Amino acid sequence: MSISPWELFARKDSPDGLSIATFDDAFEIGMGAPTCGTLTVTKAGYDQPISVIHDASGSVVWSSDSKMLAFPRWTENRDQNLCVLNLIDGKIEATAGRYDVLQLDSFHDGLVVGVDSPIYRPKQVRIQILPTPKDEEGKQVGAGDAEEAV
Repeated sequence: MSISPWELFARKDSPDGLSIATFDDAFEIGMGAPTCGTLTVTKAGYDQPISVIHDASGSVVWSSDSKMLAFPRWTENRDQNLCVLNLIDGKIEATAGRYDVLQLDSFHDGLVVGVDSPIYRPKQVRIQILPTPKDEEGKQVGAGDAEEAV
């Protein structure tokens, strides 16, 4: 089940039940607008966070193998990046695309499926998460082709 980008609190357990993503400390980025808050990822049964991510949206999805968590993250321009937390190495990677408001539905076989702008002019998105080469500044090269509107 999808988590609305307007939620003030959300919790999503990983498919294997070993990790938990919790979204809280949320506020509307504008009157009636989607929320922005803190995403905390912990191992089930432990208080110590694996990762604490600020400026996140609560519309998160776990990969079907529970190794990655995809989530939208707000930028300073009030649009969003799709980010992926890799639980194996703890790294967070942002995809190259920019979105208005992402509502994520699923994450299977490296493919994140969701809707951009679910209320006003909704657009289905399918974003393939692939390892992409990086330039010497650490920016993704060729990742612009990772988004495909359906």
